Amino acid sequence: MVSLTSPTFSGATMTGVVTDLGGWAVNGVGFIYDTLPMPTRATGAKCKQVSTTVVVNTSFVYTSASGFYMASGKTYYVRAFAKKTTGGADTVFSAPMAVTTPMPTPPTLRMDSVSNIMLQSAKLYGTVTAKNDAGTLSGKGFVYSNTQIMPTITNAT
Repeated sequence: MVSLTSPTFSGATMTGVVTDLGGWAVNGVGFIYDTLPMPTRATGAKCKQVSTTVVVNTSFVYTSASGFYMASGKTYYVRAFAKKTTGGADTVFSAPMAVTTPMPTPPTLRMDSVSNIMLQSAKLYGTVTAKNDAGTLSGKGFVYSNTQIMPTITNAT
């Protein structure tokens, strides 16, 4: 394992290098990761093979854009691996490296005004002041309650 960089809300960039084949015919390299400090297949770690061919001293890379997912706000331990099938199946692993995926910053909102207050209705106005890490907002609106001081979507009226 050479590096673990660019953590995002859903992953990081993993880079590994095979420095010596040690007489092996390597038929796969990749990464194994988990929230446990020493990820293995036996612990249920996620395993992603990056390539079936290896060039000594050439990097192999896997990124969160390649289709793996890590949850936000957790520490993951990652190890590179190389495997062979000739001469008996075997796999070697690098020492683990750790990365913590950040928590996204939610959008910020402002309640602007309330008007046309009637017995069973009112007009509410609000503004999304910053999307922050929410790339696309799937919906927006208001929550209210006659029993909760700070209503949420789950406890609103």
